[in-house]
Amino acid sequence: MLKFIKDTFSSLTISFLIKNYFFGIIIYAIFMYPIFDKSINETIAYDSVIFFTINLILYPFATLIWEELRNMFLGNTMFITQIHVLFIVKIVIKFMVFLMSIIIGPLGILYLWYVRNKYIKSNV
Repeated sequence: MLKFIKDTFSSLTISFLIKNYFFGIIIYAIFMYPIFDKSINETIAYDSVIFFTINLILYPFATLIWEELRNMFLGNTMFITQIHVLFIVKIVIKFMVFLMSIIIGPLGILYLWYVRNKYIKSNV
């Protein structure tokens, strides 16, 4: 099990992990602020902490799937738009990927496992 986790994280570059965990921690902090501010029920708070912590752990893998899908459908397409529109769209996408990472993240792990095994079998 430990080897699987090590292989999974070593399949991604350090810069990719650092960038995605940086944005993930910022989004995590935004969602955790009301919980630490004690403005919601304790039962909801415990469930939310668990949910958002799992999302934070799986966020880079969900981002990997999002980037693969974006590259598959859009390729090298360039959109010319105003910078504030692009900034808002990117923020909304990052939040949506974070909130859905509990579903998309395991798909990213399976994708890495499949690609890694395919690469190992082709080099044997």
